[in-house]
Amino acid sequence: MSQWTRNYFPSKEAILFDRADELIEDIVTTVRDRPPGHGVVAAFRDWHDRAIGFLTTPDAGERTRTLLRMVADSPALRAHERELDNQYRQALTTVLRDVRRSPADPAPVLLAGHLSALDRSRVTAATRTGFALLAEHAHALGST
Repeated sequence: MSQWTRNYFPSKEAILFDRADELIEDIVTTVRDRPPGHGVVAAFRDWHDRAIGFLTTPDAGERTRTLLRMVADSPALRAHERELDNQYRQALTTVLRDVRRSPADPAPVLLAGHLSALDRSRVTAATRTGFALLAEHAHALGST
């Protein structure tokens, strides 16, 4: 690991997931500070949509495929991604416990687990969206 990597990133894998801390803070803020009448699931979905937005923009096809291929091909990146998923789930559990004001209640743990599983499917959704966008543009160019 280079001096630059040690100074700015905790690991080489963290370079690819450089927005992780920002996303964790954003999930907490989005759920905790949601408007009155806006449920925690709706707030989580707001966060989720923002979090995957960069993977599903019309110009993200190649970037998304490259990212997915890099992660799929690297056991270290897959492990790091799983660790980040755990951190998202833990942050979500903590904020849901705060919202419920009941540390012994199992509902926050269960809800955080389910919401995290839905978020985990974002890669599948982003891949489908990327392929759909590419197919649409290729069709418009007369390609198949």
